[in-house]
Amino acid sequence: MRAVAAGQIEPEGDGVLQLADLIASDPSPEVRRAAAGELAGTESAAAVNALVGTLDDSDPEVVIEALDSLVFAGDETVIPQIRPYTQHSNRDIAEAALEAVEFLE
Repeated sequence: MRAVAAGQIEPEGDGVLQLADLIASDPSPEVRRAAAGELAGTESAAAVNALVGTLDDSDPEVVIEALDSLVFAGDETVIPQIRPYTQHSNRDIAEAALEAVEFLE
């Protein structure tokens, strides 16, 4: 239910900060994943920073969602933070990171 609510927060103004807080602190990976997905395409520095901070999440699906959202933010300055994840031990994360780097370059 909280994941559905997170998916309904508009990623503008205070909504970006609410989503960033959910990504950083919610105990549920489903909520963190929904919040990361809502930030897709949001170009604000707060959104991009929140997504980059999510790359170390313990849940691979959250990391993949954050990588996908970073692609849609279109901020090529995050490539140095994404590139190390192309060598991640989780193959799905490594593939998502490689796709993100290739898209942003």
